[in-house]
Formats: sequence, C-alpha cells, structure tokens
Amino acid sequence: MTSGKVTLVEAEERSAKELGEFFSRTSIWRHMKDHFISREDIRKAYTEKKAEELTKLSEDEFDAAQEKSRLLQAKYVEGNLTELEKLDDMIEKDYALYVRAVKLMNEMLDNKRTPRSLVDFLRVLNTNINTSLKTKAELLGTDAESRKASVLETWIDIIERVDIDD
Repeated sequence: MTSGKVTLVEAEERSAKELGEFFSRTSIWRHMKDHFISREDIRKAYTEKKAEELTKLSEDEFDAAQEKSRLLQAKYVEGNLTELEKLDDMIEKDYALYVRAVKLMNEMLDNKRTPRSLVDFLRVLNTNINTSLKTKAELLGTDAESRKASVLETWIDIIERVDIDD
C-alpha cells in the first residue's frame, strides 16, 4: 500500500529517522486511513452526489445522463484495454526477439564465440519483458503490491471489528 508516493515501509523508516520514534506500519496505515481521504471515500461521495442529482431529473434527462455515464465508462474501459493490448503486443514481440536471440547465441556458443553485444541485447529484452509484465499486472490489479495492500486492508478491517474487551 502506498500513500501518494511513500510506501508504508518508507513511512516507517522516515518516522524513525525524522521524528526519532518508531511507528509500526499498522499504526501508520490506521492513521492514514483515519485522517486522509481514500479513493473509496471519493468514490462514495461522488456516487452519492450523482444519485442525488439523478433523483431530481426528469425521465428524458435521466435516460440522457445514463447514456452519458455508459459512454464515459466504455471510453475508460476502452482506454485501459488499449493499454493492455499494447502491452500484450510489446510482450509478444519482445519475447519472439528474445527466443530468436537465444537461438543465435546458442549457435555462436557452439562455435566458441561469445558476442558481448548479443548478451547486452538479451539483457535489455529481458528487462523490457519483465517491465511490461509488471505494468500489465499493475493495470489489472494483480501485482504483488496490490495483493498485499488488499490483504492488509482486510486484516485491518477484521481487527477493527473485533472487540478486544470481550
């Protein structure tokens, strides 16, 4: 989980260094959750505001607003799909190049030659593929950080619901 551009680990380290006191990641998380606006809060406020506006509309205005909302959502989804399709294309092309380069390297190694430029090219391709896969996972919300944040949020919610005095 990150807040802005600072991760919980970085916040923990900064608090120890700058304030001279140790605050656990859980304490920092609770503080951020209690005192800062989250995406869920914004989404909830937006939904409530739009629902209130929709109750004041006539049937024709409501239908027009609903169509506009559907089109905006489709545009947003299409934008993300386009990004994912670009990433898929990049991954596929880089991987095909990688496979060909490995075959070429094996042939050259059989002839007792080790081409430095080919080794560097393979390293760059490998980095490109890994970066593209990571970006794709982030867009899909399946990257390790998203999963950790989700698990942490769930545990915090569970802990908050448990009454310690019982």
